[in-house]
Amino acid sequence: MGKIVISTNVSLDGVVQDPDGEEGFRLGGWFGQFGGKDLEEWAKVELEEALGTEALLLGRRSDEWFATRWASRTGEWADRLNSLPKYVVSSTLQEPKWNNSTVLRGDVVSEVSKLKQELNGDIVNPCASSIPRPSVTASPSSPTSSSETPSGRRTAPAFGKPGCPAGGGRASGSSGSR
Repeated sequence: MGKIVISTNVSLDGVVQDPDGEEGFRLGGWFGQFGGKDLEEWAKVELEEALGTEALLLGRRSDEWFATRWASRTGEWADRLNSLPKYVVSSTLQEPKWNNSTVLRGDVVSEVSKLKQELNGDIVNPCASSIPRPSVTASPSSPTSSSETPSGRRTAPAFGKPGCPAGGGRASGSSGSR
């Protein structure tokens, strides 16, 4: 049975939106700005996670965001991410942007539950706020784990609708200290 793993980069005060600053969010660019010397160690952790992943679970905007940044890259980490099967939860998406993607439509809870039954291993949701948490945790028979990487502290408050990375703001109910 597959296990949903929620893995999110979030600033210490809960910002998840626009980590690389390319979307123009006023608090964007926080990831590189506050990562400093820890970025190399973070990349090692992320590569290990990717190597142990069975599939990725994404929302529509996360599919677009990750595809834009990873589809053209090469190297061990990029090759692994690009080769993984991806499942994109969306009621509107016709053609996923990232390769090896399947769109999950209809009753999200049912579709994700089926996915957990079909796969053995970790199904990583790299952007916890892109899919409503009940959708991925509703099946009581399947374990779920959560991992958030604190990536620095912003000094200004962040506001916005939930979402990661596009359209986000703060991670709902998260201090980023886990």
